[in-house]
Amino acid sequence: MARRKGALDRDALREKLIAVAEALVLQGGTQALTARALAAHIGYSLGHVYNLVSDLDELVLLINARTLTRLMDALEDALEEVTGPARITKLAEAYLDFCQKNSALWGLALSHRLAAGRELPADYAALIGALPTLVGRELKSLYPKRSSEQIKRDVAVLWSGLYGLSTLDNSGRLNLIGAPKAELLSKHFLEIYLAGLSKEGGVKEKANV
Repeated sequence: MARRKGALDRDALREKLIAVAEALVLQGGTQALTARALAAHIGYSLGHVYNLVSDLDELVLLINARTLTRLMDALEDALEEVTGPARITKLAEAYLDFCQKNSALWGLALSHRLAAGRELPADYAALIGALPTLVGRELKSLYPKRSSEQIKRDVAVLWSGLYGLSTLDNSGRLNLIGAPKAELLSKHFLEIYLAGLSKEGGVKEKANV
């Protein structure tokens, strides 16, 4: 059944609102994203803004969903025609590159917290889960003897390390201590960690851990 013109117009206005919101974040950071600024930029009243989205929480989730989708596209593109352990390195390189080129929008995705009592929409939660799932799949293919719990911890360690490097790099703090670029540090970090996993099919778990 064809959609009514009113619904199509509302969808178009909603997409425009998301695009304007992204532009505000890119230009002035997360603090620039206010309902009044949005209304002024799209030429509508505050009431009209809240007819398109229920509140700024919903709008931020819509922006973040687009950012997460772009990140996943970049990671999957990085894996094309790459085999073996190099796939993990390529994922790390693509992640750091994305963080650097999209620091404001990625910062919004990482810093946003829903109001108390609200739950993440299922489709948004699925987008968040796609990243560790992708990395976990790649690790499992390289180290098939590792259990699901081991893989989950491996993903958490790699994510924490790369997140820390990208955060320090984007804030300029790596330069303060005279450290090499984040890309070089990430390769060193991955080489050490993956070498450990390669010993006897993976790092042995300690009893009762």
